[in-house]
Amino acid sequence: SNEEFFNAYKEKLLAFIEEDIKFAKEEGIEFPFTYSLSPDDLSAAAFCQCEKCEAIIEKSGYSGYLMDFGNRMAREINKVYPFVRLEMIAYSNFIEPPKDGMLPDKNLDVELAAVCSEIASPISSDMNREYKRLLDAWSDICKKAGCNLYIYDYMYNIRINYPLQRNIKNVQKYL
Repeated sequence: SNEEFFNAYKEKLLAFIEEDIKFAKEEGIEFPFTYSLSPDDLSAAAFCQCEKCEAIIEKSGYSGYLMDFGNRMAREINKVYPFVRLEMIAYSNFIEPPKDGMLPDKNLDVELAAVCSEIASPISSDMNREYKRLLDAWSDICKKAGCNLYIYDYMYNIRINYPLQRNIKNVQKYL
């Protein structure tokens, strides 16, 4: 909620976009149009504790806190570069949808991390109940908002030990 931080972030992001467009033109390649706003995997203690930020977190939750920032940033970037999309991650502290029904801006996409999915089982299995709940919730939010939902999928399974994990160790000795 700090305007000085918001403006500094916006200026830095605009500079990245301008630099990327210039580089892409020089190289004759398609330039990127999606930029992630997602912070590192922060503990709750790392968030700003000013009254404005705490009020947003209380009302909207941590994902709402990030989405509020992302929505404001998406609207500002869209004024200069309407083709640019921003992205926020639904992961860790941000994995639960906003408590108050806040929707992302149409230019703010959501990337749901599949941290609680069990990839060796169908989405309908009991092992994936929590992931399916999150997937359904974020899917509904993105449909209402008119933005994209992406899945951040992991190439390994952290929930169970099945043959793929053992085979990776066997393959690595040949690399």
